[in-house]
Amino acid sequence: MSAARHINQVVLIVAVSLLCLHPSFSQSTTVSPVQVGVVTEKVVIPSHPDQSYAVYLPTNYTPDHSWPIVFCLDPRARGKTAIEHFVVGGEKYGYVVVCSNNSRNGLNWPLISDIFSNFWDDAHSRFNIDVKRTYAAGFSGGSRLASTFASKCQGCLAGVIGCGAGFPGEIEPNPKAPFAYFGIVGVDDFNFGEMWQLEKKFNNLTTPYHFETFSGGHEWPPRENIEQALAWLRLREIKPSTTTVDKNFLEDQLKLRLTTAEKLLASQQFVDAQRAFVSVVQDFQGLIDTADAKKKAEQLSKSGELKKAVVADEELYRRQLREAGEIRMLWMKPAEPDDTGLSHSEVTSRLSELKKKRDLTTDSRDRRLARRILTQLTIESYEAAQASLRSSDYSPALVNLQLVEEIDPKSPNVSYEVARVYALKRQKKPALQSLEKAVSLGFKDGSRLKTDDAFNSLTDEPRFQKLLTTLTAQ
Repeated sequence: MSAARHINQVVLIVAVSLLCLHPSFSQSTTVSPVQVGVVTEKVVIPSHPDQSYAVYLPTNYTPDHSWPIVFCLDPRARGKTAIEHFVVGGEKYGYVVVCSNNSRNGLNWPLISDIFSNFWDDAHSRFNIDVKRTYAAGFSGGSRLASTFASKCQGCLAGVIGCGAGFPGEIEPNPKAPFAYFGIVGVDDFNFGEMWQLEKKFNNLTTPYHFETFSGGHEWPPRENIEQALAWLRLREIKPSTTTVDKNFLEDQLKLRLTTAEKLLASQQFVDAQRAFVSVVQDFQGLIDTADAKKKAEQLSKSGELKKAVVADEELYRRQLREAGEIRMLWMKPAEPDDTGLSHSEVTSRLSELKKKRDLTTDSRDRRLARRILTQLTIESYEAAQASLRSSDYSPALVNLQLVEEIDPKSPNVSYEVARVYALKRQKKPALQSLEKAVSLGFKDGSRLKTDDAFNSLTDEPRFQKLLTTLTAQ
């Protein structure tokens, strides 16, 4: 995520310009060999056989006419994982969905631009795509990438579904680069505050937008939220002057949206309820009567309950930033001669309290705050460790990974990463101890251990060979 905030603007603008000028931007009516109605996990790009993407074609797809499409980006190149969230909505509303198996966080911009260009090129040559109904969707770093391309490609994308993250730091919503935006974030997501701030920016623009929350953390939203996002995009395609409006679709959507808003109001989720009623008015204006929704939105806007909820949300966001920053500062603080480990001791104590609140069974502001802080610390520390490893700066990498391990001491993968850094530092004993811990916690990838160059200094150690034999035998 943090890597996405440091964009090389010149490279990106050139790359996206080339993408939009690419000959294949104009659609092809080539008959697709991809099976309809099922997820195809890997469609190889012939011009770049090391690159591929997952595809879902609606059951009634034919190349005889053009179709709307969603280009989907996952931060860890998990095309199949991502596309499964779109299947129900894609089938119901007739969207082709393609999800990259190569686009991921941590790649440099020339490479990521090349991947997206090849992805775009092959999809346009393989399927009959409606260029006016071409969208992008992404989660986390993939969401930032989707927003970046939509902002820079001068109209090649009609909209974005942004999940779990907003725009990169250097790019703002801009009325001169208009595209519809559907934002979704979990209430426990450490990026919740960021998405909340992004919604405020859209409030000051005429650009079509919609924001929703779901019960969850930093993850792809549930299928029903993605389905609603696709329904919203379809709704945006309907113009008030259109003579062949699907009345059933409009009425069903209005009923669903009003029911959702009423449920939020009944459960005293005043901010979400206000957002839901206002959105109904914005989205259905000129298409169907929304007088009831407008009245309730106005009543809520004047209520003391809403004002209190907004103030509480603002305070929660400030506390998250402050407490996460304090914990990282204490953990990363260089040891001083008279330091008896008090900094780490304080962090351990604070993390313990946060984990207790995180594990509460009932939703509350305290639980949401704890989950957001712990996830933020985990992701920031892990990304900082990876950045240090890329520059062979092993000490800060180790300290950052140890913070992740303090937060999640039962993760075999974190213990494995800690062992790698110890091995790279030529500290054999702690490296072996961390490896043994990883195996005891469930690490089972013997082939990874055998081929990992980080452990070259340990290959002659009996304890290492024993671990390798144990994993190979499984």
